[in-house]
Amino acid sequence: MHLLYLDESGSVSDPTQQYFVLAGVAVFERTAHWVEQELNQIASRFNPHNPYAVELHGSPMRSGREGWKAHPLAARLKAMEDALSQGVTAFQAKGVRVFGAVIRKDTLAGEDPVEHAFEQLASRFDRYLQRMYAKHNDAQRARFIS
Repeated sequence: MHLLYLDESGSVSDPTQQYFVLAGVAVFERTAHWVEQELNQIASRFNPHNPYAVELHGSPMRSGREGWKAHPLAARLKAMEDALSQGVTAFQAKGVRVFGAVIRKDTLAGEDPVEHAFEQLASRFDRYLQRMYAKHNDAQRARFIS
């Protein structure tokens, strides 16, 4: 089974924001443990006793919000770089895939940007699973997590 974790950026109701972004990271269920171990090593730089309490979330890390101001900016930026490089580059060989949809809100008159973005991601993820089946005869199910 593949797991697809989804998270959004932007606010649909905020008229000052032109875009809504929905992105996802897909991982095979048995690979999730190894991804978690790598990310916990990065998080433990900020809380060695409880890395699970650390949320590696780019915007608060960059700006120093939500307690991140207590850590030097250089350390926060390095952690962001490490998390992204390990999450996208190193884990790609292990089957981790990144999906995303950037929706310009003013182009969807009368449509819900969240629903539109979700449909886009679901379609792309479904095509990914279809390719896995076609290439490797690997029939997999999936679970969306947000």
